[in-house]
Amino acid sequence: MKKRWVLLLCLVAFGVTGCQGPSRVTMEKEVREGSFRLKYKLGLSYIQSERYKDALLELLEAQRLNPSSPKVYN
Repeated sequence: MKKRWVLLLCLVAFGVTGCQGPSRVTMEKEVREGSFRLKYKLGLSYIQSERYKDALLELLEAQRLNPSSPKVYN
């Protein structure tokens, strides 16, 4: 009987910890990456539309969101 309780407790503990969603840090990183891609693509489309001032603003924002991306420096 005692073994069953221990087994049940282990299964419940595993179930509770195994069902966690992504961490807050992971979610923030994904949102930041999505925002970077959006700003970068918007900046490129402004360049194609010859709206250079708007393009610069969007690309600078993309750079702020992801300064290590080589895309924004090309």
